[in-house]
Amino acid sequence: MYTALKDANVDASNDHYNFYGVIIDAGFPYRTAQGKFICTLKVVDHTLHHKGGIDTLTPVYATVIIYAKR
Repeated sequence: MYTALKDANVDASNDHYNFYGVIIDAGFPYRTAQGKFICTLKVVDHTLHHKGGIDTLTPVYATVIIYAKR
């Protein structure tokens, strides 16, 4: 089952979600002091995208953080 990004519960850190989206920005992977790699992606879907204007202070994208050992 796929979840719309606007319906994902960000307060539940242990939940897993399946979704379709478009990557609009990606950070370069970097190594932490503990030797792990981190990469961040900004994603949008049909329910979460920029519609113009500055009437909202909330982000118009979702951030996906990827952790890796190598």
